Formats: sequence, C-alpha cells, structure tokens
Amino acid sequence: MDLVTILLLIIRSLAIIFMGIIVSIFISLRNKLLKHPNQIFFAALVCETFATGFEMIQVILRIVYGQESNLANIIDFVSDFAYIYMYHYIVVLYFEILVKITKSISQSYSIRVKLYHFFVFVISGVLTITIIISANFGKDNYEVDHTSCYGSQIVSYYLIVTSIFMFICAYIFFKKRVLLKSSQIVNLIIMSFLIIISIYFSAIIVVFRAFNFNRDTVRKIYILSLFFIGLSGIIQFVVFISDRKFRQAIKKHFKVKILMQESEFIESFRHFDSEHLSDSMIDPLHYRMSSQGASLSEFFENITKNSLISVFVMISLLFLDEKHKSFKSSKRSFSHLVINNFYREIGIEFVKKISFDRLRIKEYCPAIFRELQLLCNCSSIKTSLFDPSNYEKLVNLVSVEGGRSGAFIYLTTDSKFVIKTISKCESKILLSKLLPYYIKRLTNCPQSRLTRIYGVYKIYPMKQRVIIMENILYKKNESWIFDLKGSRLSRKVKGVADPLNPPKSIVLKDINFEEYCYEINLQEQIKKNIVKVLKDDFLILKNLKIMDYSVLLAICNEKDQELNRFSIEDSCGQVLSIGIIDFFQEYNLKKVGEKAVKSMLNKTKDISTVSPEEYYKRICDYIDNIFR
Repeated sequence: MDLVTILLLIIRSLAIIFMGIIVSIFISLRNKLLKHPNQIFFAALVCETFATGFEMIQVILRIVYGQESNLANIIDFVSDFAYIYMYHYIVVLYFEILVKITKSISQSYSIRVKLYHFFVFVISGVLTITIIISANFGKDNYEVDHTSCYGSQIVSYYLIVTSIFMFICAYIFFKKRVLLKSSQIVNLIIMSFLIIISIYFSAIIVVFRAFNFNRDTVRKIYILSLFFIGLSGIIQFVVFISDRKFRQAIKKHFKVKILMQESEFIESFRHFDSEHLSDSMIDPLHYRMSSQGASLSEFFENITKNSLISVFVMISLLFLDEKHKSFKSSKRSFSHLVINNFYREIGIEFVKKISFDRLRIKEYCPAIFRELQLLCNCSSIKTSLFDPSNYEKLVNLVSVEGGRSGAFIYLTTDSKFVIKTISKCESKILLSKLLPYYIKRLTNCPQSRLTRIYGVYKIYPMKQRVIIMENILYKKNESWIFDLKGSRLSRKVKGVADPLNPPKSIVLKDINFEEYCYEINLQEQIKKNIVKVLKDDFLILKNLKIMDYSVLLAICNEKDQELNRFSIEDSCGQVLSIGIIDFFQEYNLKKVGEKAVKSMLNKTKDISTVSPEEYYKRICDYIDNIFR
C-alpha cells in the first residue's frame, strides 16, 4: 500500500466520520433543520455519506483481494449510483434556490419536492444503467483502475452540461448577494464545486483513455478526483461547526434534552417551555429586515417573511394615501411623506429599513372594487391593516398555507380580512372573466355566499399578485372548519386522533366532515334559503366554466360577538359560517388532462377535477345531503 492510498483512506475515513456527525445532527434536530428545502440538502448529504463509505469499502477490498474483485466491482457500482443521486439532489437544490429568490412568496413546495424526487430517481437510474452498459459492453470498458462513476463518455458530457447550469446559478446567487446568507448555501457551493472538479477530472480521464494515455497518469488524475470528493465532507463539517447559529441550535437542543431528563417536577417543564417560547418569539420592535439564516429553511422563511411584510406594507400605504387614490389601474410608488406618516401611525421601527426604491403596487379595477366596498358597507379595512399587532404575526410568520395551490393566506389580527396570494392565471380569470358577473350577483343578491373580494393587487419587483377579501369564519381559533367539495379523492386530513372531536382552527376536508357526524340544526325555511342561495351561486360559476371551488363550513360553540354576513346561529346556539371560496379555476386543457389521468385510477365521482357541469351537479347533491 503506497503513501497516496494511505492518505486517501485517511481523508475518506475523516469524511465519513464528519458527514456521519452532520447527518446525526440533522436527524436529532429534524423538527428545526428538516424543513423545506433542507430535506433536499439532507438527502444529498445522506447519499454522499453512503457513496463515500461504499467507495472506501471497495478500495479496501481491492487492496485485500486485488483489482479484479467482483464484490469490489458491485460495491463500486452502488457507490456510483449514490454519487449520481447526490449530484442530482444538488442540481435540484440549486434550481429550488433559484425559484425562491425569483419568486420570493412561492410556497407550493410539496408538489415540487415530489417532482424533484421523481426526477432524481429516474435520471440517476438511467445514468447508472448507462454506466453499467458502458462498463461491460462499451468502448470505454472499465479498466483495472476503475476510473470512477463517470466512465461513460455520455454520462461525462451530461454531467458537464448540468455543471454549467450550476455555474450559472452560482453566478446569479452572487449577483443577488445570497451566497453568504446561510452557512448551508456556502456548504452547497463547496460541495458542488468539489464534485464539479471531480467531474472534469473524470472527463479528462475519459479523453486520456480514448487516446491511450499513460495508465499511471490516468490513475493519478483518478486519485486526485477521489481526493476532492473526500475533501468535500471535511470542509462541510468545518463550515457547519464554524456557523454560530448552527452551534446555538445544537446547544439549545441538548439543553432541552438534559432538562427533560433531569427535571422531576412538571413545573420545571412549564418554566422551560414558557422561557423557550419567549426566546423564540420575535419582537417586531427589534426585528430587522434580513434574509440571513443559519440554515436554508431559515433563509427561505426569511425571504418569504420579508416579501410578505413588503406586500402588507404596500397595501397599507395604498389605503393610507386616500387623497391620491387612482381610479385607473397603474403602478404606484409612495413619497417619503406618506411613508413617514405610515411609520408614525404604526410605530414599528423596521418599516423605516424597508427599501421602497424598487417597491411598486398596481391596483386592478380600483373604481369597481371601491364601489363593491361601499355596496358591502366595508369601511374598516384601513383600521384592520393599521393594527400594529399584525406585524407581530408577520415577523413570526404566523400564516396559513393554502391548499395544493401553495398560496399564502394571512388573517388580520382582528380576524376581519384575509390577504391571499394568487397566481397570474387566477388573477386573469377573476378580472377578465368573472368580475362583471360577480359584481352583478352581489348587487342583486346581498345574501350571496360568494366571498367578498375588495381588491386585487400586483406588488413589484416580486410581481406577486394578491387579493384582500372579507373573512368568512366567525372566531377561527374556536371553530371546527371544513373545506368541502363533494369529492373523496385526497379529501381527508390525516392524523386526526379523534374523528368525532377533531382539532379546532385546522382546515379539514370532506371525509373528516363525514366522520365528524355533524347534523346541521336550522329551521327548515332557513335551510331552504341557504341551499337556494348556494345553488344560485354555483349556477353562475358553472355558466362561466368555473370548477374546483369549495364550500367553507365552520362550526363554533361560542357566541360572544357580532355575527358576520356569512354566519348564522342554529337551534342549539352554535354559530355556523358558510361561504364559497377559491372560485378562480377554469376548466381548461390542463384540467381535462388531469381528469383523464385521475379517471384511469379512480372513480369519476371521487375526483374533484371534473367538468363544470358535473362539478355543479355533484356539489348541489352534496349540499342537499348535508342540509337535509
């Protein structure tokens, strides 16, 4: 065994130990560290740990049993697969960071993560099969030195192209000044660049072998590529441990564990919990508009939080600047005088730190929505927006993620209004197709259960569209809430311990409502009136080719404040809130395709993606059933 091999084994051993420690820390702190997108980074770390371990095992096997060891060859291929898996997780993580810094409020993470895992699995499998075929049948057949997992020329070219994509992303990160805002971004850059270096070395090996270069030269380049990959784990550990916030998270975690093990009285737990909660809550008076974070998840949360604060502030400024309100849709900025007046009204220091130079707001159809505000006797939007406690919620990111749309839903602290992000497509349907009929319906039928929308805005430079609407729910935190579509596929929120007594304030779905076994106790005439109004609302949506809307039904046992327009007291003294939400989805080619795919695996009556006519009939039958 020569000195180079010994040095390589030492580096690999240290890399495995250090990466094992990092993986263990991530698992121990999973509630804090394994939030999006950290689970992608964690997957890359796990793959790298396995790949490094298998690579070391195959090196040892070749030393013991010789270069032609069949077991070493098999383990080498397993290591190759793990490396390729790791590489693609790094690629998708670059892409996800790019998505986040360009679409700062985007939160439809779950769908993207599933697509990422599918992409990684399929592409990694194809590349591994390519390597196996190349190794056994191709011209660049694996020689004694086994020139790493990138032996195939096709694979090498593919990896070079994707590495160029990562270089471009890294350049964008540098221009956007996000490189040093999280130790994990630094780690990602280090990991990817060391892997890229090894890829280029491997590509050089392929070229050298094609031209029959000296085997010793090829072997030296191969060892150098392995050295860079092994070095990656050691450097990652150093970067993680040198990060102060990461060390603090570890200390706090073990402090909790020690306290829980040593505490003999329940009061000790209570004392710690209150202390811990007070430490974790952010005082808006001391909040700083920074996107820096110890982990990628904190970095993502801070970007989202700061963007939401900017959106909220811009809408608030619009309602403050009453004298200069425009009756045309146009971009607007605000003078220093207006901003200073706003600051004096709310008294929150960090608002002064917001950079208003690039922030603009566009209000769509302002005259129509102001007319709607007058029609619905809505005059308290400004009061709700200017409550300073809103900023306590915002800086602590107390917001609700929407359904599969991934929308952000923010409820003002007085529970009167909701600010929700919407997509460009939803905005287009609302403004160009639905709005005239929507206004006409609310004018002719004040009892309509369609949620009241009082403004549609677009905030620049993030180009985020938002709406402000009236809250349907009466005392959200004290209510059982159900989002009902009349379908069954994916219409159950799992993890409800007692279906007959589900948790309050959590939005549940159709099957949860069936399991709840609730019976609506209203006078027959009131039931008939509500059902008629709902069906008339549904009919308008059907005629406009709108589908996939929901009936939001909430039940509250307490009545100690004035009811809103969507609420009614039943015969048992409970308050029912009933309204129609999410009526921005058109039945288009995408939905036709979605229906075709889902229909092959499920019964049509169970899926929510059906034609407007089918949707209308089904939801009408469902409403008849629950109000019978």
